Amino acid sequence: MNSRPPAADWEEEGFLSPLLPQEPGAAVRFSSPGPALCRETIRSLQRLDRLSGGRLLETLVGKFLQESRRGVRALSTCLAEARDADFRTEVHLLKGSCQVLGALRMDRLCQRLLDLEPGAVATRSGLVAELALAFEEVHRSLWNLPRAESL
Repeated sequence: MNSRPPAADWEEEGFLSPLLPQEPGAAVRFSSPGPALCRETIRSLQRLDRLSGGRLLETLVGKFLQESRRGVRALSTCLAEARDADFRTEVHLLKGSCQVLGALRMDRLCQRLLDLEPGAVATRSGLVAELALAFEEVHRSLWNLPRAESL
């Protein structure tokens, strides 16, 4: 991308830290391997961005980061309050956003959450923590996107 958008949404890295393991040296390993972002989707969006005058990708990325941050926080809240229907709604919303932007790992994690039975709280909690970490990875990847001209 040519420049970072001024939105504060891009600057709040680490906001999901409370969802991640707190033990020193603890690492979350991704159970969904593969790239964080779909290179082809990003290239397509960059081409559309050039055709639209250069603001489309910035807008999409800013909105994705804002909505994904809200969505992951909402998932954590829904889990804590045992609101299964709201949890599934939030997962569906987040999954759709991930598909538009090509956030592959997040999309796969959302699908795994949808496939779980409502009573699988411990597994859901672990996947939400992994989703938070995947979001941080996508955030960094989007922040460091090469300029569209170089692709």
